[in-house]
Order: sequence, then C-alpha cells, then structure tokens
Amino acid sequence: MHFRSINLALGIVLLSGCGIMSQPAEESANVAKQVTALRSELKSVKEDLTELQAQVAVNHFFTNMDRTARLTPGSSGYSILRTDLGILTVSLDNIEPYANGSKVTLSFGNPLASTINGLKANIEWASMNDKDEMDDKSKHSKAITFNESLKPGSWTATSVVLEGLPPSSLGVINISNASHTGIVLSKR
Repeated sequence: MHFRSINLALGIVLLSGCGIMSQPAEESANVAKQVTALRSELKSVKEDLTELQAQVAVNHFFTNMDRTARLTPGSSGYSILRTDLGILTVSLDNIEPYANGSKVTLSFGNPLASTINGLKANIEWASMNDKDEMDDKSKHSKAITFNESLKPGSWTATSVVLEGLPPSSLGVINISNASHTGIVLSKR
C-alpha cells in the first residue's frame, strides 16, 4: 500500500515535469481524486486487517482451548488437558488448608494405552474477581513435574501445594503446557 502512494506521487511529479500535465487546475483535481481514492482504499485495508486479526484471535482461542484445564473449587467432573501425547483428563478432588496456602488433590485420567512418566505442567491459581475472572493481584504460578506415573486407562491422584491462597480464597486453578519425559508400553 505504501509503495503505491510513492509510485503515484513519483508518477505525478514526472508527468508534471515533462509538461504532460500542463494545466494546474486539472492536475490539482486529478491529484485530489487520487488522494481520495487512496484514502478510501487505505480505510478498506485497515478494516480488512482488523477483521482478520479478530478471526485469528478466535481461531487461536478455539485451537488452544483444550490445552488448559480450568478447575474451580466446588465443581464436579473433569476438565480436558491436551498434552504432547494426546488428551488427559484432570479433576480437583480435594482442597485443604496447608501452611500459608492450600493443598489440593488432583486426579489425572489417562485414557491412552501407555503409562506416562514425568508429567510436567504449568499451574496457575488465583481468587476470582467480581466479574468471575481470575484476579491478577492474587495470581500465582509455578512449573511442576509430577512424580507419579499415570497408568493407562486409570486415574492417578497427586497432591500439590498452592502457596499464598487459603481454600476460602482459592477460586480457580489452571493447568497448561503439559508435556512428559517418557512413556512405558506393555510388552508383547
């Protein structure tokens, strides 16, 4: 877009210098029309760019929404967590006070046919604000590697200490960026 404007301006200067556009009033009107057309085209390109950016954001959200398991105290059931191997499930089974925070019991469900060793993930926890969103002021996070092996076709419980928020203030736990260090397959 920028090069078109430069090319147009250079063309007008060259044509003016050669005497092709010898009538100043006609030249001014022509330049004004071209500038108006360029402004209109620029506005259209900006609108298209804004629309494309919104589409990319929506696509990114839906593509990655299962890469974060969102757990809320008091909720039953499980959340889906996409890992580098496939889908796992995770549930929040228990919360209890612990030192200056909370100790939670998470259960990971492994629907895969292999045992997963060294599950790694990022855990984020916070209280909720009045808009039912994660409160940034109370947000904590850490990377964790789980010691337990996740057996195929079963649930594996593990405890995690979440510092800084007692159970009464804990509103949400997000688990994301899950990967592993190894797998074990059954022998033939």
